[in-house]
Amino acid sequence: MIDGYIRDYEGIKQLGLPVFAKGFMQAGPIKKDPGMINVPIHCGGVRVEPGDLIVGGADGVSVVPRARVYEILERAEEKQKIDLAMQEKIDAYNAAVANGTPLPQLMPDWIAALIQK
Repeated sequence: MIDGYIRDYEGIKQLGLPVFAKGFMQAGPIKKDPGMINVPIHCGGVRVEPGDLIVGGADGVSVVPRARVYEILERAEEKQKIDLAMQEKIDAYNAAVANGTPLPQLMPDWIAALIQK
C-alpha cells in the first residue's frame, strides 16, 4: 500500500503483485533518505501502526488496528455465515424458478411479519 504514485505498472502487473496506490507515473521516485521500518505512518489520511492488519481488494484498502484483529475476524466470520445462508436461499429460489416449484421466502421473518400486519 502506497500513499502516492508508483511506476513500472506493466512489470508489477505481470508479476501479479497486488499494489494499492493513488496512481501510476513514469518518473521514478525521489530517494533522498533511506526510509524507516516499523514506525507509525499516515496513509490515505489513516494512521497505520506497526502490526496493524492491512486488507486490500478491488474496492479499496482497510486498516484493522492490531488490538482489534481477533474481534474483527470473529465479526467477519459471523457476517460470512449470514452471507452464505442468504446465498443458499437465493440458490434455492433460483432452482425453484427454474423447476417451476413453489418459491421459498427470501425476506427475513421479521420483515414478513411486518408486511402481514
